[in-house]
Amino acid sequence: MRELFYELTAEEKANDEVGALIDSVRAADAAGYVSHWRALTNYPSCVPRALRKIARLPHPPKEFRERMAAWWQDDESIREFGQDRALALALRILLPAYDGATLRVYRGESFQNRCRRTYGLSWSRSEAVANEFATSFHAPFFEGGTVLLEATAPPEAIVWVAPEGDEFREEEVVIDRRFLSGVRVLRRYTQDEIAIRIGEAP
Repeated sequence: MRELFYELTAEEKANDEVGALIDSVRAADAAGYVSHWRALTNYPSCVPRALRKIARLPHPPKEFRERMAAWWQDDESIREFGQDRALALALRILLPAYDGATLRVYRGESFQNRCRRTYGLSWSRSEAVANEFATSFHAPFFEGGTVLLEATAPPEAIVWVAPEGDEFREEEVVIDRRFLSGVRVLRRYTQDEIAIRIGEAP
């Protein structure tokens, strides 16, 4: 037990938040998980370690995983740490499992990520939705422009699929890119083309 009035170091605070985050998954405490995740984002270097620990946990109850799915869709903070591989493994524990067939999926992606094959986690069953992301207001800032991708996602590549009629209407499919096949470019947009499409051309 720490002595009274002992002031925690930043490292100790971070370790405490990692431990509390893991405990919240074990306890199926969704509200606690969200609270501790938000606290942990103050220590970004600890996020990969937390995600790896989550990936080794047993699956929590269905109700908890459904609440995590709602949080995943609503809170962008979990997507901002550039840890897609670790996050994909953690999400297999946190989100409802997929047990369906192979899907055709689409994604609006930066041209640079296409060249590196570093595709993001969030794809869509809708080509139109993915194309909106490829030509969205932030797309002109991607050097080299953007691409609209199409791919085949076998069941082992699919971490989670948004239920039919979800409120965000993005038909999201969370993908572990290591298992994708047949990724191809349907369209490429230059930065100037995107600026013209969104009305920001000089």
